[in-house]
Amino acid sequence: MDKKIAKPKEQEVEEVSLEKLILDTTLNKYDAVLLARRWAYELKAKEGETRTLQDLISVSIRDILGTHVDHKMVFDLPHLKSMKKPKISAANMHAAVLENLQKIGQEEKPSKSDGKK
Repeated sequence: MDKKIAKPKEQEVEEVSLEKLILDTTLNKYDAVLLARRWAYELKAKEGETRTLQDLISVSIRDILGTHVDHKMVFDLPHLKSMKKPKISAANMHAAVLENLQKIGQEEKPSKSDGKK
């Protein structure tokens, strides 16, 4: 007794047209992805925007692959800052671990004012 949930026709048309836009684009696929990602972040930065980046991705893909947004304008936007983790060498890691262990050891020692007289 499995019931299939029918999608509204409007939603089906939207998904099909998004797939069709992606397949029929003349842009390099990798460039299209980068432009859509950058445009999604730009949409998210607008004041009062409550949608998540996941929701904005389909909107940005549609804007980039359609004629809503000029590719050159998106390409000329400032680059996003990368969120790379700093590289830590083994020696620096060892020193950081020892320093943290010393701090923990100092916190665990009761001070003279806390002890009984």
